[in-house]
Amino acid sequence: ILEKAQAAMKSFYSNALEILSSECKARPEVLGASVFSNDEIYSKFSRLVENWKEHGRPAMYFVCMDITRSFDTVPLGTLVSAVLPLVLRRDRYVVLRYAVVRRDLSTGTLMCRFHSHVCQGPGEEIHFPRLVREKLGILHLGALFVDLVSVTTIERSGLITALTELVSNNVIAVPRRTR
Repeated sequence: ILEKAQAAMKSFYSNALEILSSECKARPEVLGASVFSNDEIYSKFSRLVENWKEHGRPAMYFVCMDITRSFDTVPLGTLVSAVLPLVLRRDRYVVLRYAVVRRDLSTGTLMCRFHSHVCQGPGEEIHFPRLVREKLGILHLGALFVDLVSVTTIERSGLITALTELVSNNVIAVPRRTR
């Protein structure tokens, strides 16, 4: 029973990650100045420079600070409960999990992988063949889609509650080192 409960929780949080990623891709402005790779730093900096030039190159100031310990002072429960409602804009999310078979180019063997897709429009989950033609086929060129589609519906309120509890219950306080 414990293994089934753990598998269900893993599936739920995997779907939650897909939903959050989908929302952030659809509306990158919700991330503010957050970056997750060096490429994103360049992209954000380029936009800053363009905006700066458009506004007549006003004086610009740079501040450098050490934020290593700053997250220890952020009340994470409050942060999550304030931010998640802004990021999660729909009342209900539908996540499709589907299988794709493709040939491994190095070994020549067939490989089956599962992928997830967060539906963007109402009823999108009903028309999986159309979804493959219009969106998913582009992501998986040369692959075979297997009819192993599972549909999971997650309510916004339950998602916010579960993620808030996850963050609040899994915060580990690390004591400051004394010198």
